[in-house]
Amino acid sequence: MKASVKFKLLAMLLVGLLTSSLAYALFYHSNNQFIENIAKRSLNNPLKLTQQELSWYLKQDKAKQLSWAQNLLTALNNQNHHWTDLATAQLPQSLILHWANFNHIPSQFYLAQLSKNQYYKVYWLKKIASGVDKPDEASKANIQLAKHYENTSTKAAKLNYQQALALNNINAYRFEYAKFLIKQGYPKSEWNTLIEHNQAALSFTQNDLFYYFNSLGEVINAEFSTDIQCARPIQLITSNYSQLNKLKITLGTLLDLNFFRESGFCIIAEHWSNQLSDKQLQNAESLDFTQQYWLIELSGLTRAYRQGNRIYLPSSFNSQVMGHELAHWLGFEDEYQLNQAKAQQRCFIAKNEVGNVLAQNLIIFQMDYYFKHKSDLLNWMRTNIPWFNYIKNPQDWIIQTKQGFKLKLAEKEQGIGFYPAHTCNEMGVISVKPVFKATFMQNHAFYIPKLYKKIIL
Repeated sequence: MKASVKFKLLAMLLVGLLTSSLAYALFYHSNNQFIENIAKRSLNNPLKLTQQELSWYLKQDKAKQLSWAQNLLTALNNQNHHWTDLATAQLPQSLILHWANFNHIPSQFYLAQLSKNQYYKVYWLKKIASGVDKPDEASKANIQLAKHYENTSTKAAKLNYQQALALNNINAYRFEYAKFLIKQGYPKSEWNTLIEHNQAALSFTQNDLFYYFNSLGEVINAEFSTDIQCARPIQLITSNYSQLNKLKITLGTLLDLNFFRESGFCIIAEHWSNQLSDKQLQNAESLDFTQQYWLIELSGLTRAYRQGNRIYLPSSFNSQVMGHELAHWLGFEDEYQLNQAKAQQRCFIAKNEVGNVLAQNLIIFQMDYYFKHKSDLLNWMRTNIPWFNYIKNPQDWIIQTKQGFKLKLAEKEQGIGFYPAHTCNEMGVISVKPVFKATFMQNHAFYIPKLYKKIIL
């Protein structure tokens, strides 16, 4: 090989080495300079990269980013132990991800809270929860996992609560676990010790658990506020604490509506118990002697119904169902077709009568009824029909046949008058309601006619 060729190759090699050394020197200088500046700034300000630092970081390959992230993390921990509030930090997410992979717990918590992907959320929380050498952080992660699982796997939630308490048996965590057990309907023996003498649960025990009872006798004999005065006092009974809150909110929403606002209803007492069976409550005739109304939620019920001064609701109740049932207490009848058993109970007309007033919103007639004189029918209407005074021209609703006079039943909207209902079809009698449109007394529709409020007032 000629000397000139050798010289060229050697020169190229030297240039390459110098370039690499210079590049490394520049990286090392920038690396250390940026790290030192960022660490100093973190002492008094939220953690943030300048535009120059960020631009430089993003230009590095993955290996250099990883190395720089590790060096920065070390410097920050050495410089300032209170820099870990990543919620206020302005950092590229890849940097925080590197720190999380270095088992930096604040970064792992941050990613768990930030992630919309439930898999990654659980992934990071499980990594923290497994760190038994950091019991405070691991117990906190277990609590967050428990809350995450509450609506999907009560078994997993219970296990995470227990693991949290095994690591850090503080009052706040004991209280959270107790609330979970109460919500799930566990017996008092499983959660009572968690809240006894627990300062975190003090307001809870004074208010919410005040409504817990072990037997029907305790419910009936429980004290209630005598300061609340209303015409129709209601007591609530549910199977667990969360259902009691749902019942109170739903009833409160209804009592704000115009129709119910002046109905005289009010809540005077609240009770919940997982010790009372559906059968006990359905056969609780002793409640009938309290001169009060009872709204009772039953976990095994599929359809709401009223029995005297008791209304029974399934756990899936909503405001439409409850409003329909409350209206029964105000004297309104179902406008849908009753089954045979219920129709036999309610749709009775004596043989010597042409019809009967079933409720504020419903009258029934024999199939073959007629009045001999128009004035007789008008007098019967005036005396018996609850909505008579709201009919614009009562005589327009009377038709004459060969057999005599009878009510006209409209098949389309004609104002307040007489429209066919299906309530007593099973008994072969004619059911009549005052409005054309389907109301909340027909299959829990939303519509409450203004007329119905006028009738009850």
